[in-house]
Amino acid sequence: MSEILHKDIDYRALRMIVGLIALSIAIVCTGLFWFHTETSIIPTSISVTYHLGARDFFVGALFSVGGFLIAYKGWTDTELWLAKIAGVCAILIAVCPTSVNLKWIENADLPFDKTQCKICETAESLNINGLTGTGDNNSSMQESPSAELDNDDGKCITTGSKFTPVVHGVAAFTLIAILFYYCIGFYRRVDGKIKKHPDMKLLKWRRFIYLACAVSMAISAVIGGILQWVSSNPGNTAIFWVEFVCLWAFGISWIVASKRAWLISYDKETEAQADN
Repeated sequence: MSEILHKDIDYRALRMIVGLIALSIAIVCTGLFWFHTETSIIPTSISVTYHLGARDFFVGALFSVGGFLIAYKGWTDTELWLAKIAGVCAILIAVCPTSVNLKWIENADLPFDKTQCKICETAESLNINGLTGTGDNNSSMQESPSAELDNDDGKCITTGSKFTPVVHGVAAFTLIAILFYYCIGFYRRVDGKIKKHPDMKLLKWRRFIYLACAVSMAISAVIGGILQWVSSNPGNTAIFWVEFVCLWAFGISWIVASKRAWLISYDKETEAQADN
């Protein structure tokens, strides 16, 4: 098996690449958002930067992560199939963009072209070209994508289906859950190595990092979910920080799991001995 991996693919390099891409998504997308909007505010989510300057990088990075995850085999059959599901979820997040809160766009005075809106759902009346809607949550603009929205209190969907943001949200939640599972898996494996090789002190540091990543993902998801639920502020950044923490925890854990991270990794021969 080691010879095949040596000739075809290095799983350590695969983990390192995935981890680095995960770390870059939050930073680069936020930077592109700031450059595009000429502001320094925090976006309501990393996903919304798709509509505000970061689309190409956002989609490319998620496709890269998705492809790597689909190719990843893991150490068990469960990890094998969860990696496939996680890879598909990453791609779905890229091709099914989230909605845009027009109230936030208006309040923050962000440069967003409302003619992109194929569907606009609002809790209040929606005026399109001077026509007053009924206030139905399913109010939409589909016939004229170029129509101007007179009411900015709504959610803009840039695709032709109102289910696109739902698919985006479900895929994002599923991906985070699977990445949390992998953090726990890394923790358990290194814990087993420590029991067999108690003299390898660096393994204890890796165990601590995996545990910290898993705990931070869980805590951020719970706190962020509560803050998002109780707040009616259209500029609420709770989801952004959940995504930021989870992406960094994911990236750090996979970089550490690559066994090539500086200061917490042994040479290849020692690592192979621990693996065996």
